[in-house]
Amino acid sequence: MREVVNFGRAFLGFSALLAAQVAQAQDDSVTLEGYASRLEPLKVALFLKQDELLVGKDPADKGEIGGGLIGGLFDSVVRSGAKNAIEPSVRQFRRDEIANVLFDAVQEGLSNSQSFKLYDSIVRSDNSYQTKQELLRTSGELHMLAADCSFNISVRFQSLYAACALELMDITKITDEAITEERKFDRALDYRQFIVTEISIANPAKSVGGRREQWSRNSGELLAVGLTHAASKLGYLASEQVQLTSSKVAAIKENTKYKFFTAYVGMPIFHRGNAYSGEENVRCRYGPNTGGDSYLYKPGADGLTILEKDDNLFYHWSFLDPAGPPTKRCRS
Repeated sequence: MREVVNFGRAFLGFSALLAAQVAQAQDDSVTLEGYASRLEPLKVALFLKQDELLVGKDPADKGEIGGGLIGGLFDSVVRSGAKNAIEPSVRQFRRDEIANVLFDAVQEGLSNSQSFKLYDSIVRSDNSYQTKQELLRTSGELHMLAADCSFNISVRFQSLYAACALELMDITKITDEAITEERKFDRALDYRQFIVTEISIANPAKSVGGRREQWSRNSGELLAVGLTHAASKLGYLASEQVQLTSSKVAAIKENTKYKFFTAYVGMPIFHRGNAYSGEENVRCRYGPNTGGDSYLYKPGADGLTILEKDDNLFYHWSFLDPAGPPTKRCRS
């Protein structure tokens, strides 16, 4: 029986440099194909620790308060005086449902793989360094991949975000001493990549309050759709990221380039990279707000996944609010 997670802290905002440094232990830099060639499949453990939908910037933003930890996101919003504005939305989070959707998506994505499999049927609520350390030590495995995931909504309510840090632990680097610091945990890793899913409303309201109302209307109907989609696609990204090969990475980098830019004040972060999958779903490029650069998708179609320059996968999907303003025009 699955243990559904209370939801909480996960690593947000890892730099490409850090990912490259951690990956030096293997020949293929940001792929796991060297480990995937073993006789026994590499085990993947899922973590999700959260009681409510948290609030903050795009998790790829490296300037987040709290050292990049998700726990700092909510604090920063409270200090800005926005607590009352976000409470209607944070209460919409259905942790049992989200954990189940995430688990099922990862399981499906790895179902045909001979190289990777889920460690067990549990989505763990405790994502502490000590828990990961002990899990690997007692597993009898040389390596274990931890997928440490989180969900949040932007403080300006332009998007939902779901993200996972994918961390490959090495038993030969695990000591008897309990790990309590990030830098010590980093030393026990052979690989770390960071994946992000962004779900947006295709026709957002102009004001922060208007966008909050869009997500919250009808008992959070749009929010429920967005969260379910985000969880499903996060599981898809996780299974795709771990199965990347160096040859596939090289081929993808020849594909068409796409750019996503939120452009709201305080959130000037780009996602830019080559098409990985879903290019056929794109209807057109458009500006959801002043300075924004994003994409609309064909009715009933899925979103777009790109491979960014640090070889992390990023997924985007926007869907229409039937009660919202008209969708902005396409542009070249």
